[in-house]
Amino acid sequence: MSVKYIAIGSAVLLVIALSVALVERSSNAGKVEESAGLRLQTPMIGGSMQYRREGPWPECLSQGMTGKQCARFIGTGAEDVRNNIVILSDSEDFPSDFQEDRVVIRVDADGYVTQPIPGRG
Repeated sequence: MSVKYIAIGSAVLLVIALSVALVERSSNAGKVEESAGLRLQTPMIGGSMQYRREGPWPECLSQGMTGKQCARFIGTGAEDVRNNIVILSDSEDFPSDFQEDRVVIRVDADGYVTQPIPGRG
């Protein structure tokens, strides 16, 4: 008879342990998704050299750079586009052809970078 109670007690403990593990896992999964969502919304500014080489470069917009400052900033990290950085005013037409070795920077009337974020194209 004591073996029967040991088996029942073991089964109950197993169910409780599994329940706790599932609750813990689901609560942690929510936290991971929240933090992952925050990381996705925040650009990786200056985080890796590969990012600095490939673009886009949101720093130009978020740090209030002029077109020339942005061009220098991009040129220091992406040598392959250094000689093909185009600064256009808001009123000028955007190039329709895509070129991997070209960066287009849009500036307002005062010469400050505007949307879209400077990137290859």
